[in-house]
Amino acid sequence: MHATQEFMPKLKDHLLGRLLSHKFDGDDHNFSEQERNTIQIQNNTIYQHATVRINYTTYDLQRDYDTVNSQTHPFVMLHAPEETPINSHPFWYAAVRGHSVPPSVNFRFTPASLLY
Repeated sequence: MHATQEFMPKLKDHLLGRLLSHKFDGDDHNFSEQERNTIQIQNNTIYQHATVRINYTTYDLQRDYDTVNSQTHPFVMLHAPEETPINSHPFWYAAVRGHSVPPSVNFRFTPASLLY
């Protein structure tokens, strides 16, 4: 199977894991085809964007946001899961290669935004 053929099953596995509140395991869980079919992406279309705006609450309870642009400011830092091995770094560092948004993901009508 080519990477593009594996994309949709892996995407649906990832979305199902998040929507069903599965404990993070590196996205190693594979759902059945029947379970994957509960996720429906409208028109099988995903739109790509160069930027994503991430809203958050600051330490002093103020609202703020950061903009990640995959072309000019792609670097992000995330808190590592609590289950990481001892002596592991407490943060993950990444470069965002893109941001995609399906027009609608039909699983209780939950919107989804994808960074890759």
